[in-house]
Amino acid sequence: MRKIFIIVIVLISLLLISCTNKNNVNTSKLKIKPVKVIEVKEEVKDKKLKYLGTVTAEEVKKLGFKVSGKIQKIYVQKGTKINKGMVLAKLDTKELELSVKASEFQMKAAKAQYDKILNGATEEEINKAKLNLSKAKDAYEFAYENYEKIKKLYKEGAVSKNEFDKVELEFKLRQSEFNQANEVYKQVLKGVRSEDKEAAYANYEQAKINYEYKKSLIEGAAIVADIDGYVIDVLYKEGELVPEGRPVIIIRNKNQVVKVGLSQKDVNKVKLKSKVIVKWGTENLVGVITNIDDIPDTQTRTYNVDIALSDERLKIGSIVKVRIIVGKETGIFIPISTIMTNGEDYVYVVEDDRITMKKIKIIEICGDRVMVEGLESGDKLVIENIKQIRSGDRVKIVD
Repeated sequence: MRKIFIIVIVLISLLLISCTNKNNVNTSKLKIKPVKVIEVKEEVKDKKLKYLGTVTAEEVKKLGFKVSGKIQKIYVQKGTKINKGMVLAKLDTKELELSVKASEFQMKAAKAQYDKILNGATEEEINKAKLNLSKAKDAYEFAYENYEKIKKLYKEGAVSKNEFDKVELEFKLRQSEFNQANEVYKQVLKGVRSEDKEAAYANYEQAKINYEYKKSLIEGAAIVADIDGYVIDVLYKEGELVPEGRPVIIIRNKNQVVKVGLSQKDVNKVKLKSKVIVKWGTENLVGVITNIDDIPDTQTRTYNVDIALSDERLKIGSIVKVRIIVGKETGIFIPISTIMTNGEDYVYVVEDDRITMKKIKIIEICGDRVMVEGLESGDKLVIENIKQIRSGDRVKIVD
C-alpha cells in the first residue's frame, strides 16, 4: 500500500513538472511583443517667444470742429469706411456766414478808403464823405443806445445772451463804420500824406485779415477725414451743441497692428523688423515688429511691442496668439503622446530587442510635439502599444 502511494506521488510530480514547463514555454513566447518605433534625431527649428496679443489700429485720431456750434449734419456712423478728404460732419453756419459777410463789407470799405486817399478827393467826394460820416454817426448813436439798453436788460436777465451778442455785434459794426467814415472825412479834408497812406493801408490789411479769419471759421465748421480708414465711434448727435476742439468722431487708418507686452527678459531678444507669426483661428498670419517701447508700462511693467499686419480681416480688440521668431534652436522633438509619467516624465525605447525606460525633461511644447532632454540621436522610440509594455519586455519591431 505504501509503495502504491509513493508511485502516485511520483506520477503527480512528473505531471506537474510537465505542465510547468509548457506554461514557461508559452509565457516565454507571450513576452515577445510587437511595437512600432521611430528613430529620433536632432532637428533645427525656429526659436519662438510665445505671447498673447491684442489687435488694434496702427493710427487712431480724434477729430473735432475748430469752432463751437450746433451740429447740423453727421454723414457717417460707427464702422463706416472713409476716404481722405471726405466730409464727416458739419455745423450750422448761418451766424458764421453773416459774420463773414460783415467782415467782407468792412474789408471792401477799408479798401475803398485807401484807394480814395491815394487818388485824392474832389469837392463832390468831400461832400459825400461828410454825408457818409453823418449817416454813420446816426447809425452808430442809434446802435449805441440800443446796445446800452439791451446790456442793461441782459444783466437783469430779461434777454438771452444770444440776443445780447447780436446787438453787441451790430453796435461794433456801426462803431467801426463810424470810425472809418470819420477817418475818411478827415483824410479828405487834410489831403494825402505819407502817414495817412500807411494808416489807410494798415486799416485795409487789418480788415482783410479779419475777413480771412472769418472765412477760416467757416472751413473749421466741417470735419474732414485726413486719412483713409474707418470710423471707430461717433460721440455726438445731430442738433447737439459741441465746444470748439471737443472730439466728435474717432477714426482709424486701415493698417492693423498687434500689441504685445514683453517681459524684460524677452524684450532684449527681439529686434525691429523681426518676423512674427500671428495665429488667427486656423490661419497663420505673418507680421513684422515695427516698434519696441524703451520704457515699460507703469502698471504691467512689460514693454509694449507693435506688430504690423498686412491683413485687414481681424476684428479690433481680438486676442490672438503671437509667436516671435528670435533665432534657431537645435533639439530632439518627439510626439507628446509617447510620454508617460509616474511623478517623472519618461518614454520607452528599444535596445537589443528589449524595452528600456528613459527619463526625459520637457523643454518646450510645439503643438502635438515636444522638445525634450534625455534622448540621443538614433534612439528607437516606441510610439504604439506603449501601455502594453514594461521595462525589460522582449519586443519585436514591426512596420
